[in-house]
This record gives sequence, structure tokens and C-alpha cells, in this order.
Amino acid sequence: MASEIGFALAGLIVLLWGVYGVLQKRIVHRLGEYMCMFLSHAAATLLLVVTGLFMVTWKLPQNFTSAVILVMALLAVTGFYLMHRAINLGGISVVAVCLASGVLFSTVLSWVLFDVKPELLNFIAIPILVIGVLFSMVRVFKLPKRLEWGAVEAFFKGESVEKASMVAIVAGALFGFYRLAFFFTAKDIGTHRTIIYSAIVMFIFLLFPFLGKSVKQLFNRPKDDDWRWLGISVGSYGVAAVTFFFALTKLKIDEALGIVIFFPAIAILLAITLQKERYKLWQYLGFLLAVMGYVMILL
Repeated sequence: MASEIGFALAGLIVLLWGVYGVLQKRIVHRLGEYMCMFLSHAAATLLLVVTGLFMVTWKLPQNFTSAVILVMALLAVTGFYLMHRAINLGGISVVAVCLASGVLFSTVLSWVLFDVKPELLNFIAIPILVIGVLFSMVRVFKLPKRLEWGAVEAFFKGESVEKASMVAIVAGALFGFYRLAFFFTAKDIGTHRTIIYSAIVMFIFLLFPFLGKSVKQLFNRPKDDDWRWLGISVGSYGVAAVTFFFALTKLKIDEALGIVIFFPAIAILLAITLQKERYKLWQYLGFLLAVMGYVMILL
């Protein structure tokens, strides 16, 4: 019964988080980058803290776990910040590659560090996932096919979307480290308390971009229809964050990894449907291979 509840909650997370990503991209240019980032994470932090007050006792850890939390939170906020930058520089496909690389990183390292051994199907799924992600990165974002100085130099002199893809890859790696540290720390101090500590540090970190900039640079006056989209975006993000905790308390680590791997697929489908973003045939092929890997890992 507990596992069924966890999977039901996981499905809700996937839908809400996918909707949030698409909606935020829809309004980020109109409201301003920092305003969207600030309001979204402020709402998520508030909801996590409120639920935490009713569910945990406030006893700070006195051992090395505190250091693990700090490192984990810094990696998390850095990854999220870079992900927001990638959204503004590139398109939804940039975010999909970012999430896919983070998922791949988490899955492989979880197998090594946590001894979560995949079954035979997973051995087939991981190469498909790798091929799909690499194919998407090389063809969509024109990443250099060879690590030659001339090719790398030409890449960094390219368009902003190419640079955004590199930012997304870095964000994905950081997010992978964050997820590993998150599960490691949650074993010692509890899942929900770990989420709260991370969200608080993330909220503080997000205040730094405000320093040294005028209000006009950071905020744009919302239009009437912006508030509706912003409310849906922030609300879905907050509900998903709270629901994520309940799902993790009902699922094991190998089952919880399966939750996150649906995010890129949902984001792609919603982007195509709501924002009418169309991809060329070779882009579909790369994304299809990646999604096949996700589904096979879940089976």
C-alpha cells in the first residue's frame, strides 16, 4: 500500500513540475528573470517550512552531516541558478538536456555508491539513454564532435544557444551531485528536514543577484494576465515540492530515481503542446532514444 501511494504521489509530481517548467518559461521574459526565480523559490521554501513545523522536531545535527548538508545545498542552488540562466539563453530543449544529463549522472553514481544494482533491462537502458542524450547535444546544440582546440574555440564563439547548452550540462552535473548528497544525508537526519535545510540555503543564495543592481533591472511590472500564469506556476512548483517529500518517504532510492527521469519527457511534450515548439526529425530521434531509456529504467 505504501509503495502504491508513493507512485501515485510521484505521478502527481511529474505533472505539476512539468507544468511549472513550461509556465515559468512562458512568463520569464515578461516578469523578469530574478522576479520569477525569487517568487517561485520563495513559495516553495515557505510551503516546505510550514509543513516541516508540523512534521519534524527541530534538532540540528551535531556531526559531519552538517557539512554534507551545506555542500549539498550549495551544489543544488548553483545548479538551479545555472538552469534558470539556461532557460533564458536557450529553449526548452536546453533544459531537457540539462535534466537528462543530471538523471544519467545520478543513476550511474547511485549504482556505484549506493550499490543499487540495475537489472538486465537497465544495462540496456543506460546505453540508450547515453546515446540519446549525446545525440541530442551534438546535433541540437552543435557541440564539438572532437576535443580539438579549434573545434572547442569555434564552439565558444558560437551563438548563445550553444553556450546555454554548456551551462545546462554543468547544471545537470551539479544537480546529479545534489541528488546523491540529498539521499545520503536523508538517511541520517530525515528526508523532510533535509529538504527544508536545502530550501532555506537556496532561498538565501537567490538573494545574492539582487546586490548591486537597480530595481528596474530586476523587476518588470506584471501585466494583468501575468498574475494568472504566475500563480499557476508558483502553486504547481510548491505543491510538487511538498508532494515530493511524501513520495520519497514511501519509496526506496532506486524507486525514487524513477520519478525524476520523467521530467524531461513531460517538459518536452508540454513545450510542444502549449508553446508550439517544433523540433526537426533528428531532434525527435535524439529525444526519443533518451525517453526510451527513461521508460526502460522504470520497468
